[in-house]
Amino acid sequence: MVDAGPIPIRPRRLNTLFVDLFGFQLITARKDHTDLFDVPMRLGDSYYKRQRGGAFDDVIKLSEKSMDRVCLTVFYGNNYLRTLTDGALVRETQRAVHVLNALPSCASRCRILADPTRSQGNAGKERHYE
Repeated sequence: MVDAGPIPIRPRRLNTLFVDLFGFQLITARKDHTDLFDVPMRLGDSYYKRQRGGAFDDVIKLSEKSMDRVCLTVFYGNNYLRTLTDGALVRETQRAVHVLNALPSCASRCRILADPTRSQGNAGKERHYE
C-alpha cells in the first residue's frame, strides 16, 4: 500500500460520517484494477480505499472519479450533512492543533538533547526526545 498524500476535503468530509476507525485512505495503485463501480484504475493512479472488516481483502475501492460522484451525491444540497460534517472537521482540526501544541518545539528539543538536565524543572533527570 502506497500512501498518495493528504486526503482532499470532500473525502475527509465523508470520513467524518464513519464512527469506526476505517475511513477512506488515499492510495496509489500498484497494479491495474477496477473500483466498486467498475471504473478502471491504472498503475500509478490515486484511488480511495476503505477497510470494511478484519479480512485483508475486505475493502471498498473507489477511483477519484467515483469518489467525486459519491461525495457530490451525498453532500450536494444537503445542508444538514454539510453542517454536521463541518463541525466534525473543525473538531478534528482543533484536536490536531492541540496535539501539535503539546509537542516540544524543535528549538527546545535541540536544547534538551544537548543538555538533558535543562529540561523544564527536571534537573538531574534525563529526558530524551528523538
